[in-house]
Amino acid sequence: MGSGKMAAAMKSGFILFMVFGFSLAKNNNAFTRLIDDLFDDAGYEKDAIPMLKPADKTSNVNAINVGVGMSIISMDYDPAEVLTANTWMKFTWTDYRLKWDANQYEGISNIKIPASRLWRPDMSVYNAYDFGSGSFEDQFAVAPTNAIVYSSGKVLWIPPLPLKVNCHHDKVAPSTNQNDPQECNIKIGSWTYDGFHMNLTAYDGEEYMELSDMTKNSPTWSPHRREMLSRMLTMIAVQSLTCP
Repeated sequence: MGSGKMAAAMKSGFILFMVFGFSLAKNNNAFTRLIDDLFDDAGYEKDAIPMLKPADKTSNVNAINVGVGMSIISMDYDPAEVLTANTWMKFTWTDYRLKWDANQYEGISNIKIPASRLWRPDMSVYNAYDFGSGSFEDQFAVAPTNAIVYSSGKVLWIPPLPLKVNCHHDKVAPSTNQNDPQECNIKIGSWTYDGFHMNLTAYDGEEYMELSDMTKNSPTWSPHRREMLSRMLTMIAVQSLTCP
């Protein structure tokens, strides 16, 4: 074999060795292996609701449980009874397809991954004041925040989202003093799944809105009003037996 051919063969072998070695190094990364196993190798389908069994026709026994909560960062409430707020929405559910044995992945118990790669409930504010660009639905669909996925299959997603709600959309807004106690129901639910497919619950059993993260720059913030504000805001999880 000529020196030129030998050099070419050695160069080719060196390249193959380097590619093979890089491939092994990549597969030995526990996070990479885990994500490959959960999504690529298992053929994860993010458009399929993670129900173990099809919906029961008479009850929600097979429905997926979705916890829904909200922390309000800033808020304004005008005389027309329109609530405008910046929020951290809180969603949690279990996706049985995303379970793993942490011992097989060097003890990894959770991963942070773009929520766009996961199945997510199609939540909507039924009594929203506005729709379209910049609205809750618009930002919900494109929220870039990561979700935390635990080895148990539990998913926690806390996206920052704007909110503009018509507090009394089903009746004429009464004329009241702004200093009087007000009430606002925020009606949130799935736009397409009925109660047989998705069972909505309060996040961590929260009965009222969480206001501990509200900024002092919020127009409605004051120490003595925070508890009152918390109790005036009620989130109603809408679960219908048909589409809204």
